Amino acid sequence: MYRESLRISMANLNNAYSNEDEREKLKRFQESEKQRYKDEQARQEIKHQKQIENLKNRCAAVIHELEQIQKDKKKSLCEHEILKLNMLDDEHAEELKQWKSQLKPRKQVRFF
Repeated sequence: MYRESLRISMANLNNAYSNEDEREKLKRFQESEKQRYKDEQARQEIKHQKQIENLKNRCAAVIHELEQIQKDKKKSLCEHEILKLNMLDDEHAEELKQWKSQLKPRKQVRFF
């Protein structure tokens, strides 16, 4: 497309530019396009690196939050289990106390 543009402009100038000038302009254009492409590629690379770093940071924060939630739930479950065990121990002690209070002394028990 650029070549066509150059040819049209050259036709308007009645071949004011020589073939050497055309080659030089084309060469400069290609070099500038190559540099623009490299610059854009570098910009995209930096952008993607920042996005990757941002995602890594977000993932680390989410992992930390999930670990904290898991730690809190584990603590809650342990506390609940301890309360349940204490309650069962108290019930057992009460049943044992009642059973012992209902026992007759050995002297009163008749053996066959």
